[in-house]
Order: sequence, then C-alpha cells, then structure tokens
Amino acid sequence: MTGFDLNQGALAPLLNEVDIVSLDVTGNIPSELNVVPLRNGLNPLSDQFESHDLLSWWPEVAMFHGLYFEDGKVVRYRNRWARTRQRGAHQSSDDVGSKLDSNPNVNFVNHSGELLALGEGAIPLLVNTDWESLGQSRQNGIKNGVTAHPKKRCCHGRVNHIPYRLE
Repeated sequence: MTGFDLNQGALAPLLNEVDIVSLDVTGNIPSELNVVPLRNGLNPLSDQFESHDLLSWWPEVAMFHGLYFEDGKVVRYRNRWARTRQRGAHQSSDDVGSKLDSNPNVNFVNHSGELLALGEGAIPLLVNTDWESLGQSRQNGIKNGVTAHPKKRCCHGRVNHIPYRLE
C-alpha cells in the first residue's frame, strides 16, 4: 500500500511566507462577505516533509493562512509560520527561550476577545489577523495545554464547533 505524497499537490509545503494584495477572482463574491477565513496547518521549515508517513507530518511547525474578503473582493492572502520555540530553534534565533513552547497547528478559537491558535494539548498562541504571534493569552490565565477541538452545546443539546468568524 502506498502512502500519501506529502510533498506534491495540495499537501506540498509552502516554501515562503507571502503577502499578496492583488488577487484575481473568477465569478462573483457576495458584497456582504467581509470575513477572514482562517486556516492553520503543518508546514515544514525545510523544503519538504521528511517522509510519506502521516505521523512524520504531525510535528511540523504550524503555518497560518488568511484570505481576506471585503465588499465582494478578495483583497489579500497572507501566510506566516507560527513564531514559537520550535521555529526559533530552527532559525537559530537568540530569543528562543522567550517564545511559547507550543505547536498551534490544528484550530483557531476566538475566546474572550482574543484569537488563539490551538495545538492538541498545548498552550494556545495568541495571534492577530496579520498572523503576528503575540505569545501567551493575556486575558484567560491559561497556564496548561487545552484541546484543539473545543465544542459547545447549543440549545438543542447537539455539540457544535465554536464559530470563529472574524469581522
């Protein structure tokens, strides 16, 4: 049985951080769509994943992505690697010890007015919608790891994912 090729197609790593402000769109976007859909995922700091095993994919550094919709247009795409201890060590940064020891590569949640990037069992990383890593939460007093798959119960008892729509 062959595995996924993590280094080709939609799974291939991005090699650079980019900020693109001129994007062409085919079709129409509703003018009332003024949001930034968020995505975080795994992206190696080197040019490729080390193997085709999905377990080798998991520890790679988080990369954040945002596509900015405004008044019926896509006005920007921006991606950034999470500024964490893992990335700092790879970059031989002098401030490695001051970075959060986390890998927020699974989910985002908007909690108590803060945008938090989540990794399973890790301390959330506070970020803004420009993908600047701001360190640990300033409002919530979170000192330990949390789940990367938070849920809340709606009025009918069903479990729904917490929305993180930004406006």
